[in-house]
Amino acid sequence: MDGIDGMAASGGAVISVAAAALILAVSGPAGTALSLGLLCACCVAFLLFNWPPARLFMGDAGSLFLGYCFGAIIVQTSQSGAPGIWTWLILFGYFAGDTTTTTVIRIFVAPKWYGEHRSHAYQNLARLLKSHLRVTGGVLLYHLLWLLPLAAWSTVDYSMAPVAALAAIAPVVAWTFRFGPRLSSS
Repeated sequence: MDGIDGMAASGGAVISVAAAALILAVSGPAGTALSLGLLCACCVAFLLFNWPPARLFMGDAGSLFLGYCFGAIIVQTSQSGAPGIWTWLILFGYFAGDTTTTTVIRIFVAPKWYGEHRSHAYQNLARLLKSHLRVTGGVLLYHLLWLLPLAAWSTVDYSMAPVAALAAIAPVVAWTFRFGPRLSSS
């Protein structure tokens, strides 16, 4: 989730803090919460230079490492059940919904759907609005005001976690259909 200033780092910071809080709330492994806290600190420190207008960019090396860290933590916590896989899907709701929907749409509308592109909804909106800050800020608010409460709900009543995951991803799918690859030329 790169291509506009602050997107990956701000999402990583919010997801780290939220997951750490949820892990601690359900008595998960304290070491994992500490790892997430450190990951959040790294994301926030990086954001000082990557917040729009960015002076430093994460690139593939940073985003792949961030993804690897989250992947390892997800595997570890899913095995212990704190938080479960549904809660992780909710926390990553924006990223999962956008990338999956963009890829599926591109399969049907782009000759080389697997190639590099700038057709994610957030990238198109940053061009239309001429502002990385407004788009990154909007996605950050989505994380804080929508995904975080849904993730908390999924830990309180895990039987409702699939419903919460659907509620987390559905707006992003609609958003991506409206502003995603069909709006873009690439």
